[in-house]
Amino acid sequence: MSSINQETECKRCGYEHGYHEFTTKTNEQYFMCRRCGHQVMYVIDNPQDAFYKSGIKKGQKRKNWKRKYRTETIVPVASYTIKPKGALGKQHGPVPTDNDLENLRLNVDNRRDELAQAYITYLAAEGEYLGKWVEEDLLKKEVKLIK
Repeated sequence: MSSINQETECKRCGYEHGYHEFTTKTNEQYFMCRRCGHQVMYVIDNPQDAFYKSGIKKGQKRKNWKRKYRTETIVPVASYTIKPKGALGKQHGPVPTDNDLENLRLNVDNRRDELAQAYITYLAAEGEYLGKWVEEDLLKKEVKLIK
């Protein structure tokens, strides 16, 4: 099975470096924006129906099976980027709810000594950057405007 990975513009925030993956065999797709955390998944909803469940052909793939797809969308309140000290890569992901955001902030505060970087990006709902995308450095406690 092969997949195609490319950068695609996010339809939510306009960030031009969103991650898009397309699986050629199944036509499944996945998109995630590192800036706003927006995720869209186009996945097969009925893989369990592809094989016979009983009888002489049990376990064999059905020739007349038709894929049914579903679209899942996650529109989070923020996106996070965390890099532990000494790590080669960073971890990115969405922060789905305000409660998750508060838990992330507490977790970062408790692990300050272990982390080299800890950022969240979100659409500012108050203050001087109202309605603009900002990046908050959770270790330095600084907020800056991002393009």
